[in-house]
Amino acid sequence: MQLEELIREWIQKAEQDVTSARFLLNMRPRPLEVIGFHAQQAVEKSLKAVLVHAGITPPRTHDLVSLHNMCAQQAQVYFDRLDICARLTPYAIDHRYPVESTLSEGEILTDLEDAEELYRLIRNRLQT
Repeated sequence: MQLEELIREWIQKAEQDVTSARFLLNMRPRPLEVIGFHAQQAVEKSLKAVLVHAGITPPRTHDLVSLHNMCAQQAQVYFDRLDICARLTPYAIDHRYPVESTLSEGEILTDLEDAEELYRLIRNRLQT
């Protein structure tokens, strides 16, 4: 597979996660943790696209802080969104298991908006 095609696939999969999260907002009751999961996945796949763009094989991790740091240190691409990555990382695993959630609907919706912003920033940077 060509490098450009692989990058495009990572970005397309990230976009599917954003679209899925937005679609789930219409459900009642809202599956908040699932929405958060898709937000986390969109950022994870976007960051992995950055690594692939730099010729780096992305690690099999859901840790967005680690991926953000790899982008900065190894790919020389810095987004200054470490706070968003730290907030989103727990959605990959912690919030998906049967434990009482401590997150409010407002927090999850804010996290989705921030994830979309970072996804768009990365997508736009990779298109240039």
